[in-house]
Amino acid sequence: MENNRLQIGIAGSGVAGLVIGLELQRTGHAVSIYEARSRSGGRIKSILLDGMLVECGPEFIHGELKETIGLLNRYKIPFVPIDGKMYRSVKGKLSETFEIAEGWNELLLKMKSIPTDMPFQEFLENYFPENRFSELRHSAVQFAEGFDLADTKTCSTKALIHEWEGEEGQQYRIPSGYGTLIRTIENEFLKLGGKIYFNHPVESIHWGNDKVSIYCNNKIKIELDKLVVCLPLSAFSDEESTTDYPVFIPAIPRKKAAMNEIGFGTVIKIVMVWDKPFWKSEVPDAQFILSEEFIPTWWTQYPLDLPMLTGWLGGPKALDFAHESDDFFREKAFESLASLFSMNIEKIKNGVKECHVFNWKKSRWSKGAYSYAKVGYRTTKEAAKKTLNDRIYFSGEAYYEGPFPGTVEAAVADALNTVDEIKRSSQI
Repeated sequence: MENNRLQIGIAGSGVAGLVIGLELQRTGHAVSIYEARSRSGGRIKSILLDGMLVECGPEFIHGELKETIGLLNRYKIPFVPIDGKMYRSVKGKLSETFEIAEGWNELLLKMKSIPTDMPFQEFLENYFPENRFSELRHSAVQFAEGFDLADTKTCSTKALIHEWEGEEGQQYRIPSGYGTLIRTIENEFLKLGGKIYFNHPVESIHWGNDKVSIYCNNKIKIELDKLVVCLPLSAFSDEESTTDYPVFIPAIPRKKAAMNEIGFGTVIKIVMVWDKPFWKSEVPDAQFILSEEFIPTWWTQYPLDLPMLTGWLGGPKALDFAHESDDFFREKAFESLASLFSMNIEKIKNGVKECHVFNWKKSRWSKGAYSYAKVGYRTTKEAAKKTLNDRIYFSGEAYYEGPFPGTVEAAVADALNTVDEIKRSSQI
C-alpha cells in the first residue's frame, strides 16, 4: 500500500470533509484537512443554552435516512423519534392541522404528473390559477421558501416533488446533538493518523497535470496528489467577496458558472428560552406551529417538557432581511409570538431567559444555509461536480441529487460517492 500512498488534502472539515477524510485514511493514504474555522462541523454546531441542547444548524433527521442513521448506529449515538402535532394559526386562532393546506394532496399529484420541469411559481400559475386556490398557492410558496429555502421563480418543480414525497414517515432528533457525530468522526480520523489544521483557510489552489498545490494563511505552500474541495456554494458565488475563499489558478470559469446555477438559500434561526413554557396551556402537544407572522414557523422540543421555542425564517425573505441586526430579529420574534398567542408582548419579554439569533448569511465561512435545485439541476450539478484532471474533487450537500437535499444525509451520501470516485481513479 505504501507505493500507492497518496498525499490527499481536503478543504473544509464539515461532515462531508470528515467522512471523506476518515474513509480515505482507512485505506492507508495520508490525509490532511484544512479548515478555516477553529472547529470541525461547518454548518453543524451544537451548543448548550441554559443547560439545554441547541442546534445552531441542522436539527432533525427527516425520515429513515440510510447514511445518517447508519453512522449513528455505527457509533452507538442515540436518536429518538419526535412526536407532537402541527398547529396553524388561522384568523388569529390556533388549530391542529394534518396537511400544509387544503388541496395539498391534489397539488402533489399534479406536481408528479407534469411532463416537463418548470419553475415552481410557473407551475402554480399554470395549474392552479383560480381564486379558489389562492390559499393553496400561498401555502405552497411559503413551504418551498421556508423548508427548502428556495426561490420559487427558479426552483425545480420536479426536484421539489422528489423531495416532498420522501418526507413521509417518522422524524428524529439526536439528544446529544449532531455535534456528537462530528466529534466522533473527527476523533476516529485523528486516531488513524489523519491531520486537521484549524484556522487554515485555503487561499489559492494551483492545479495541473502532475500535482496540486494549495496555499493557506501566511502563504504556507502544501503539495498534494489530490485535493477534495468541501466548501459551501458561497465559496464560488459571483455575489460574494472572494477574499475569504480560494482562488483557482488556472481559473475555472465554466465550473463556477455551473455552481452559480445551483440555488443556495439562507435562514435566520431564533432560539428562545423562558422560565416556563407559556404556550403549553394552549397547545400542550405542539411540535410545529405555523402562521403568517414575520417569523412564520416555530417548533417546540416536544415530547421533552422544555421551555424552549425555535423560530425559523427561511428563503428569499431571510435573504432580504439578512443584513439586519440580531436585535431586529429578537424584536420580530417577540412581535410574532405575541400575535400568534394573543398575548401582551411585554409579558412574553419578561419571561425570557435567553434569546439567540443564528443568521447563517452573516456566518463568514458559510454565507448561507443549504442548497436547492433549479430547473436543469441534473446537468448543472454534473458540471459542477466534475473532477479537474483527476486531481481536484468537489463534494458536499450541494452536489447530491437524491430525495433528501439540503441535509446531513445529502452531505454524507455525496461524500461516500466521492470516496468511491477517488478509489476508482487511484485503482485502490
